[in-house]
Amino acid sequence: MNSSMRHPASQVLYLAYGSNLHPQRLGARLSRCTLVARVEIADRRLDFSKRSRDGSGKCTLTELPGHTSFGALFQIPADQIPLLDRIEGGYQRLSIGLDLDGQRQEGFTYLAEPALIKTTLLPFDWYLALVTQGARYLGFPRHYQQQLATQPSRQDLRPEAELSYQQMAPLDHPDHRRCQHELLEAKLIDWRI
Repeated sequence: MNSSMRHPASQVLYLAYGSNLHPQRLGARLSRCTLVARVEIADRRLDFSKRSRDGSGKCTLTELPGHTSFGALFQIPADQIPLLDRIEGGYQRLSIGLDLDGQRQEGFTYLAEPALIKTTLLPFDWYLALVTQGARYLGFPRHYQQQLATQPSRQDLRPEAELSYQQMAPLDHPDHRRCQHELLEAKLIDWRI
């Protein structure tokens, strides 16, 4: 295994596919994160059907044979998992297996709790922008980015929404629009639900 792919026992691999795709966003939420790879996720469709406490739709991955979604693989400190569990309320943490540069690696991700799935939900515009900016930054395939660009959304009219819109501003800085270093490529090979 390439030494750049090794991670100490105190580090774990986390697969993000929604609003945590952009390392600036995840870095603002956790003490430390390192972007490792782009991940191809076979037979899953990204949708916005997870009902949030605010009534909007948040990302989850729905099983759909023949469809491909994409995510970002981060190395994070293991002691940050409880914090991420709290941030990802309404999701269940799952162990996953990954093929990372020809080597099997273990990691985890989150999928929406089945009781919170509602297919008629729309994401808030700021949330969709976080996902879209992450996909652009990571250089996901053009068709995938276009799929996100055509996703309907709704404006967040809550008084506290201004804070959500402010989260997007740093991501639109020219230095954060495109990943400047080469990433490894990975494939999600199994789920352990």
